Amino acid sequence: MTGEDGRIRGILNDLKQRGLVRDRVALIIDDDMPSSKASLLKRSIRINPAYAALSDDGVRFILLHEEGHMVFFQRTLAILASLALLLIPVGIILSNVLPSVLASMVGFVISVVTIVVVFRSTSEIRHEDEFRSDLHAARILQEQFGVRRPSLVAKECFDHDVMDVEGVDLLLLMGRVLETHPDVVERVRRVKDELQTVCSSTH
Repeated sequence: MTGEDGRIRGILNDLKQRGLVRDRVALIIDDDMPSSKASLLKRSIRINPAYAALSDDGVRFILLHEEGHMVFFQRTLAILASLALLLIPVGIILSNVLPSVLASMVGFVISVVTIVVVFRSTSEIRHEDEFRSDLHAARILQEQFGVRRPSLVAKECFDHDVMDVEGVDLLLLMGRVLETHPDVVERVRRVKDELQTVCSSTH
């Protein structure tokens, strides 16, 4: 275990001891991961060790954001399930109607077009999932760790969100085409506005 790995694990263990992350959530340090990701099925958080360069609050924000994805129902899963239910019958029909090679080509084109159309048309729903996890992490930083401006911590994390890993350019292109995540400026603004509103209402 490197120093970077140990630091991230130490921060996660502290969050678990405070009851802010569930004990069963595992941490996977992955050099090939361009950012961080929650695995809802395996109940794990996969993260690039380069995130250890963030401040302690930055690492906490990342881990709490991914925990937020596991705490809240992710409508993205419903979208993916709907895609599968839509594309599987199409593949079966094509394989029975067209020669195998042609069926594969047509099926591939239909799949790509369908995925792009569905993802772009549901971007607002998926972006709300991201905003919700951002606010989950930011509120905990503010309430439990006394961070006065969690929007700055969020910005630190988002600015650090692309690692120098193989294939990252393709991932970035796919992200832009499919609109997988909301704009960074908008995410920071939402955190700032929401928590300022909360603070104002409590004074």
